[in-house]
Amino acid sequence: MTKRNWIALGCLGVVAAGVLAAAAVADEPSADGPRAGARRHAARILRHRRGHRLSALKLAESLQLSDAQRQLALDKARAAAPIAEQTRRDAARILVDRASAGRDATREKLRALRAEVAGKLLPLAKEVVASLTPEQRAKIQEAAAKHGRAFDEARFERRVARMLARPMTAALLEAKLSPR
Repeated sequence: MTKRNWIALGCLGVVAAGVLAAAAVADEPSADGPRAGARRHAARILRHRRGHRLSALKLAESLQLSDAQRQLALDKARAAAPIAEQTRRDAARILVDRASAGRDATREKLRALRAEVAGKLLPLAKEVVASLTPEQRAKIQEAAAKHGRAFDEARFERRVARMLARPMTAALLEAKLSPR
């Protein structure tokens, strides 16, 4: 082969490598792909939820719960843990069957499961809320008024029930109760 043929073959190889590289990059999902909007929306929702969790923790810290109140909350969180775990398993089972059951049927099953679990968790939360002192209740009402809302005890009890059902609640309360 002559020098000219080698140069032509080298140029052809470089062009072919460039075309293959461009095709490979086109196949990769990009930030501007068809699901980019959904990914950004999901990230925004997670940031929003994290903010709510942090504000709930800040409120709990500002209430300055006594050790007896923390112990009561810890006991109720431990009692709620098996209920929450079973609920997660049941929900996963329902979601696995959603292809055969249909969207509306799945939604109704999940709604019924949530209602059933709320009935089990709400008495635990009511005991925790009942243990709050008048000063602590005033602080909660003050925080609600700061955000332009009226304090709704039933809504607060539902939020406490959800908090008790979270996996990390018991661990956080144990850490607060442990001697330093």
